[in-house]
This record gives sequence, C-alpha cells and structure tokens, in this order.
Amino acid sequence: EELLAKVASSEKNLMTIAQNSLFGTLRKEEAEETIEALDPLKLEKEVLGFYISGHPIDRYDEILKGKFTPIEDLEEVERGEDVVVAGVITELKVKKTKNGDYMAGFNLVDKTGIIEAIAFPGTYEEFNHLFEEDRVVVIKGFVEEDLETETLKFICKELYTPEEYSKETNRVLRVFITKEQALNGVLERFKELIEENHDSEGYSLLITLDVGEKIVDMMPSPDFKVRITPKLLEKLKEIGIKVAV
Repeated sequence: EELLAKVASSEKNLMTIAQNSLFGTLRKEEAEETIEALDPLKLEKEVLGFYISGHPIDRYDEILKGKFTPIEDLEEVERGEDVVVAGVITELKVKKTKNGDYMAGFNLVDKTGIIEAIAFPGTYEEFNHLFEEDRVVVIKGFVEEDLETETLKFICKELYTPEEYSKETNRVLRVFITKEQALNGVLERFKELIEENHDSEGYSLLITLDVGEKIVDMMPSPDFKVRITPKLLEKLKEIGIKVAV
C-alpha cells in the first residue's frame, strides 16, 4: 500500500512537471529533483529496502560489461590484490577521525551480493564528491578479511562514475605499421620502445598492419599496456611509425 501511495504521489508530480514545462513556472532544479524522485527503483528501495524490477547497475551493462568483478566472486580474489568492483552505495556513514579527517563506511551492492566497504581519509578526501547514498560507482581497491568477524571488507583506493571508468579503460594507442617497416627491422625497434614504456595503468595497444593485400588489426594481451609520453611519441615518429591516440 505504501508503495502504491508513493507511485500515485509520483504520478501527480509528473503531471506537475508536464504542466509547468508548458507554462514555465517550475525551476530547473525543482524539475530535476522531482524527476529523480520518480525513479521506480529508488521508490522500491525506499519502501521495501531492496530492488524488485531491476538493479540500478543494469543501465550501465553496455559500458561496464566485463570490466569489474562481481561481489560474489571476491571470495576467490587474492587478499590485498587490486580488483575493480561496481555497485550501489547504501547505508553510507561518514565519520570524523581523531586527527580531524573524514572517512567513509558503506555497503556496496551489486546484482550478486553485498560487501562492507571502507574509504580511509586519503581516499575520501580525493573522491568525496562520489560518496552519495544510492549512487552507482566503480571502485578500485582490494579485499581484506576481518579476523574477528571472519567477513570480507573492501578497502577503496579510487572511485569513478561508470562513465568515467568506461572512458578510462577504453584508452587505446593505435600504431600503423607497413609491410616494408615489418621487414626492414623497424618492428624490432618498435618492440623495444613499447617494452621500455610498459605500464599496467597505461593505454591498451592496437597494431594496424598494412600488408599490401589487406589491413590487419592486432591487439596484444589486454594486460599489456603502454605509458604514453612525448618522448615515446617522438621516437616512434623518428622511425616512421604513425600513431593515433
């Protein structure tokens, strides 16, 4: 009954938006707040305490597919090893430390489970604008085990919006190599330069090889990434290799 009442109330709010959009009496901020309140998933969470018709992370399936570890799989992750998770922030609590800094504790919920997460002062200060109840976030961090409770906790290191993380992980350095360059030793020098600039946090590498009859795209292991610097780009230019970032 409470859910139905909320929905009915929301329908009235929707009519208000429609009417005021015609007559211009509703401020933009008021409209945005009302539209947010109409979110059916948010209504379900407020009234029932959980989601029924879907999960907020569903709307990001396309841009986050394969880019994070489901919470239910964290048991298998090496303790202390960096891992990326994504979900909704719930039961957010921000508290002041003895040193006067602020830190956050919350539950992160995805479609497979829930885990307690902690952001210590350094992380909270850098990403405090993303700590918000019911916000969908992508978090890089690591898992540790609470010896007293024998439960897992997720320690946050970096936070992103889904859009930010998708853009961050889609960074690609594309290099164009001709058949002649592959045969005259340029490829060996290229390999040396790439290995010298290997960086696990860098750009993915896409090699476009023009063999004359056709053009072939080759991508090394996703784990192999390269750090882009002006010096690297200059050296690639010196050996005749074209690049696109």
